Amino acid sequence: MKIAVPNKQGFISPQLNQFTKYSIFTINGNNYNLIDVLDVSHEKNYHDIAIVLRNEGVEITLVNRIGRRAYESFIKQQLKVIDGYKGAVSNAVEEYIGNSKKQ
Repeated sequence: MKIAVPNKQGFISPQLNQFTKYSIFTINGNNYNLIDVLDVSHEKNYHDIAIVLRNEGVEITLVNRIGRRAYESFIKQQLKVIDGYKGAVSNAVEEYIGNSKKQ
């Protein structure tokens, strides 16, 4: 599975409009690997960003907060959006894996 995390200098950006990069990870069981960092600074809107992520094979994006328009753009591209993540990007991925094991 691939997940994407909005990255601002190694930390999850508090708002989606405050970043220009997404860290892309593969997750396999308890293991994760950073496979790419996508520069989305040239994308004009959330819809375009969602298309880029979907074309990369991303299934889930972890965010701190997300507005209605951005959320709808991601959902239209069949991306699952999970909010409430803060701090370092790698910590968020580890927290997601831990939460997934509990379900």
